[in-house]
Amino acid sequence: MEVEQFRAYQAELVGDEEGAHQRLADLLCTSLVGVKRYATGARPIPDYIAQSLRAMVLLHRSKLLKNLDSMA
Repeated sequence: MEVEQFRAYQAELVGDEEGAHQRLADLLCTSLVGVKRYATGARPIPDYIAQSLRAMVLLHRSKLLKNLDSMA
């Protein structure tokens, strides 16, 4: 997954305003520092993070992920 795709998915799921990195980190059960590094390209995005993010976006688009806020 490329950095641009990661950021686009993040914006789709949790927005891009203040606190978005933390909300995504909570959803992915990973660290805030990791998400920031993935979003800036400072660290490669691991396959398991990319797959989890794609699955969440697919479910969200299919309206199957209704309670996104309660997942974190």
